[in-house]
Amino acid sequence: MLTRQPESAPENDDGDYWFGAGLAAGDLDGDHDTDLVVVSEGLRVEGDFYPGSVTACLAQSGGVGSCRRLLHGHGGLTAIAVGNMSGNALPEIVVGWVGWDDYGPSDGGATILHLRTAGGLSFASRTELGVDSPGVPGSDEYSDDAFGYGLALGDIDRDGWADLVVGAPGYKQERGRVTVIHGARSGWRTTGNYTLSQSTKGIPGKAERGDWFGGSVSLLDHNRDGRLDLTIGAPGENKDSGMITTLPGSGKKFSTSKSRTFGLSKLRYRHPTKAEFGTSLGR
Repeated sequence: MLTRQPESAPENDDGDYWFGAGLAAGDLDGDHDTDLVVVSEGLRVEGDFYPGSVTACLAQSGGVGSCRRLLHGHGGLTAIAVGNMSGNALPEIVVGWVGWDDYGPSDGGATILHLRTAGGLSFASRTELGVDSPGVPGSDEYSDDAFGYGLALGDIDRDGWADLVVGAPGYKQERGRVTVIHGARSGWRTTGNYTLSQSTKGIPGKAERGDWFGGSVSLLDHNRDGRLDLTIGAPGENKDSGMITTLPGSGKKFSTSKSRTFGLSKLRYRHPTKAEFGTSLGR
């Protein structure tokens, strides 16, 4: 699950393999127009990696204008989000990546691209964020956690900085978990961050091997109360039928006591077997 294998290796390594695997939108250059960011995931062929990329397409009158590749050569790109974590004049682009071995996904992380517009849009610097970064709860005990497979950005606690939600569906033999990392002027807060899983009190269900809880994450205000709600996909739940968990926002964190879990069977869908419901979520 969650792997894609081509029939043969590409002829060169300068391409954008699986271009369009991820999409995000935001005002990248500060002109108040919404721009498009496109992820090329890259390929894995017989144990070898072929590069992925991050491309920005700036808006112009009538639609999308010119595109520029900001990052290239980083394999295993899995997720993309745009938001202002650090309070700079321009937002950051955050891209999740996951390593792979012969047994499936292994370690992962998030690359934060800090943008500049001088001479055309590019990134001024990049910061790597992982489970061993300061203030990120947990440890790298589970090196196959696939931290970064899912990403979402939004101002959860309404303090003016975007907060980052990171899915790690490979955690603890693919039981999975989600980490919430608060934005701050330095990039992210080193205190007050936390994790959520099906072992968290109040979240329905049971953390079981192969659930892939955190395979996708989304932040949206579903009930229009001004607070972002968290939706988490677990595509491996119930023998790959898949499941969705929703946690309503409280203005500071998320309410686990009011969380809900549902799958295709509850929605009366006739063909839930191997559907991997929750593999991707709209934003």
